[in-house]
Amino acid sequence: MQIGRIVGLLHILIVISSPHALSSDPPVVQKPRIWAVPINGDIALTGRLDDARWKLAQAIEVKYEIQPGENTPAAQRTVGVYQFTTELFLRIIGQYDQFNKVIDIYPLFSYKLNPFRIFYAGSTYSGSDFGDPFGVNETVRQYFVKLQYLIRS
Repeated sequence: MQIGRIVGLLHILIVISSPHALSSDPPVVQKPRIWAVPINGDIALTGRLDDARWKLAQAIEVKYEIQPGENTPAAQRTVGVYQFTTELFLRIIGQYDQFNKVIDIYPLFSYKLNPFRIFYAGSTYSGSDFGDPFGVNETVRQYFVKLQYLIRS
């Protein structure tokens, strides 16, 4: 009965803190449009833009990235945390990347054996979102365990 309540509370916490609960539509990203203009003859590439044919060219602002991912929308992230006792802890992170259509889930469980030893177990799940007809296809799954131990001298 206690586990059912915990799972229910965790589910409510995740649904309430979800960005989708606050906004129904994702932000619209405008893509630049470039129009080709027909010209007669060749353009002389002299390093100067004083040729009359260059005046026909459309001026556009080119966005470039210094770090990969700068011009992409941020991933939507939800974090659910539940502290069962002072020793027992559970955290689940769910993340959706609209640009790459990737869903990530990171559960982490920790148990404090004593103040100097902590045991961690977790995993990572990644899946590609292919939309309605296909759903989500799992692409990566990893598991890990860690024992943290403080060495006193």
